Amino acid sequence: MHIIIFILLFFIVAIPTYVIRYLGFAVIISDTTVESASEIGVAVNIMLLVCYVAMMLIAYFRGRKIGKGYLASFPVIAGVFDIVLVFIPFVPTVMMLLTLILGCIQPPKTQTAPAKPTE
Repeated sequence: MHIIIFILLFFIVAIPTYVIRYLGFAVIISDTTVESASEIGVAVNIMLLVCYVAMMLIAYFRGRKIGKGYLASFPVIAGVFDIVLVFIPFVPTVMMLLTLILGCIQPPKTQTAPAKPTE
């Protein structure tokens, strides 16, 4: 996966995680019944799960191309902290930034030195 495609796809999938969470909280706050708030919470978590699975796949394919297989683990950690451990803020953002930064760093290309002429 080319670096520009990686960055664009990752941003396209990462930005909705913030919007979905914000809109979910706004609807829950405006709604008064506990049952509908619970249903909205489940729907928000399912949409977040879909976004994080997509981010994991994008990071996996990028990591496979550049030789960093561990790159897919950062969106998984971010998803756990965003969906399960909601009370710990900023971890998902840090994990997504780590994914982007490490996914953009290209491994150095090994160059072989030209053979010295023998005398």
